Amino acid sequence: MENSCSSVRLRPLAIIAILIYILLLGLKTPAALAASDIKLVLNGVQTDPEVGVYVDDNNRTMVPLRFIMEHMGAGVEWLAAEKGIVITRGTKVLKMSIGSSQAYANGQEIILDTTPVIKESVTMVPVRFISQAFDGEIGWDDVSRTVSIRLDSPVSSAQVSITGSYVNFRSTPEISDGNIIGLLPRGTVLQYIGTNSGWYQVQAGDGRRGWVAKDYAELISVSAPAPGAQEPPNMDAGEPSPGSQPSLPGVSRIRITGSYVNVRSGPGKGFSVLDVIPRGTMLGLVGASGDWYQVQLTSTRTGWVSKDWAEPIASVSLPDNDGLAGNLPAETKRPGNSPLGLAVIGENEVAVLAGPNPEEVEVGIAPAGSQLTIWQEQGNWWLVEMADGQRGWLAASLATFAPYQPAKITGIEARQSAEGIEVVVAASRVFSYTSSRWDNRIIIDINGATLELPKGQEIIEVRRDPLLRVRAGQFVAGTVRIVFDLRGGAALSSRAASKGSGVVFQLREPTITGTRIVIDPGHGTDPEGIEPGAVGPRGTLEKDVNLAISLKLAELLRSAGATVYMTRSGETIPYTLAERAYYANQINADIFISVHANASTSSDKSGTSTYFYAPYGSDLGEQRGERQRLAYSIQKALVAELGRQDMGVKEDNFSVLRNTMMPSVLVEVAFISNPEEEMLLADPAFQARAAQGIFNGISNYISGN
Repeated sequence: MENSCSSVRLRPLAIIAILIYILLLGLKTPAALAASDIKLVLNGVQTDPEVGVYVDDNNRTMVPLRFIMEHMGAGVEWLAAEKGIVITRGTKVLKMSIGSSQAYANGQEIILDTTPVIKESVTMVPVRFISQAFDGEIGWDDVSRTVSIRLDSPVSSAQVSITGSYVNFRSTPEISDGNIIGLLPRGTVLQYIGTNSGWYQVQAGDGRRGWVAKDYAELISVSAPAPGAQEPPNMDAGEPSPGSQPSLPGVSRIRITGSYVNVRSGPGKGFSVLDVIPRGTMLGLVGASGDWYQVQLTSTRTGWVSKDWAEPIASVSLPDNDGLAGNLPAETKRPGNSPLGLAVIGENEVAVLAGPNPEEVEVGIAPAGSQLTIWQEQGNWWLVEMADGQRGWLAASLATFAPYQPAKITGIEARQSAEGIEVVVAASRVFSYTSSRWDNRIIIDINGATLELPKGQEIIEVRRDPLLRVRAGQFVAGTVRIVFDLRGGAALSSRAASKGSGVVFQLREPTITGTRIVIDPGHGTDPEGIEPGAVGPRGTLEKDVNLAISLKLAELLRSAGATVYMTRSGETIPYTLAERAYYANQINADIFISVHANASTSSDKSGTSTYFYAPYGSDLGEQRGERQRLAYSIQKALVAELGRQDMGVKEDNFSVLRNTMMPSVLVEVAFISNPEEEMLLADPAFQARAAQGIFNGISNYISGN
């Protein structure tokens, strides 16, 4: 049987039409096909962009720019005024303009053979130029009709350091409940990939990529100092030895002297930045290599800082090493800016105010006949320092100016008082001092002073509780050190001696009455910006919880007779993070309590913990017993009051712990990232119980229970 088709006769016009249709079908471009006809594969993963790939009139394959770049680890910014596009990936920066064939790669002009366009509100660019500019590979599979692009991970010269306490790690550059993939604590350093408006794209150590808000992070360079950070301008370009030499003899730690200094993963500028440390920070010294110090950042983490921006601090590793009576010298911690002169008070005492204005509140009294060091002049006002180290403003008309002279320490006498022991330190004028507590002694450093004691007064045996003996010596040039060796615990206070002839120190059996306690409600708005801390699933802000608990704690302590200072009592705080500790040091606080709520990437994590910091072989190490005892006392009482999981006492290198000179702790009351504990933390009744628990712990610590 013959094929029936042979009987079908086609007209010539129909044959021509069929041939044209077949020809068009074979040559059909992606632009004429459905958007899904050409597939797009990025680094081996098939994607589905909103606007599909197509071939333009110049026979060039066009791809959606932002979709590709954000999937391939690049930042894209739109320059509206010039209809320009800036793409940043690693060390490469591309710039193109809509409708223009002119482009730039790292500033070098390139002429394209087609132009970027906007299609359905999406910027489309030639795929070959993008791929080649970033040293990538492009492929085409004719069978599956697939465009594939492969780009290696960018070699970035920058990193991003988290500056917020706990910052959300998001899968996309936007605030959304569904895109949080992690929580990053302050100090976390991530690989910088790119930017998008108010966001940094970063890569975490585990390989995950995501976005963090620029408001809570800062871009830091690996091959150059971080913005504002300081490092030697002429670093040796040779490869540094990764090994560390033994610690320097007689040195246990270093102090940062630059404004903001990079801490690196190795001894050289080529190593990545782990952290940025402010001036005045003290770190334990592990070793040295060439022009670099190896320092202890946490109990398990070390880093390196340039010797150009740090200074060694003399060791105090021996139990009795306080620099007196034959021991090795230790460090004096008082800032060393030069005084302008002395304010000599007349026959009547004078009020010292919080600011250079008669409407300011009173912060202290300058005794009649006293001489106060002048540190600053503003109009007709002087910034002066009182005996307890606190500074305030004095109307210049109420005092007489005298050239600055070191205070002469001329005598020491210990005597019994109704409440304990008084130590009268006679001097040519009232002096300011700093104090620090070690396990069995209190150290008093008098800066700007010389020792002129009668022979035999360098050591005075007392042997009446709580004071065993008093020792004095010219610690270093310009600093007199007095040591109170104790028999058990003791509370310290002071007052100016009569007619400004020195200072009277009072030591008594420890009671909460009169104890100077600084409460630090974590976070808040400080001079560096808004810092909300962690945010709970329901939107509860850690800073608000911290403040509520702290205010309740302050009320309990004041009712018990304690002298309470707060780093903030509202939203704003006048101190940066490091300055919170310096404030406590300046007023010679006995105890420092920083109140926080914890956070975790896991919403299941819960419980209470308390932190202290006192590394062995450092000045803080001499307080290790006291700091641990305070931490354990508060942790035990807080867990008993709240009934949450006991996560224990931990040690970590928090700024407020490493920079305070008195026993200090950081309390993590509960996890704000846990839905149940977030609700508790927002409950005033729970806040009151938390305050009561901390109060009980402080009371037990002071009483020795």
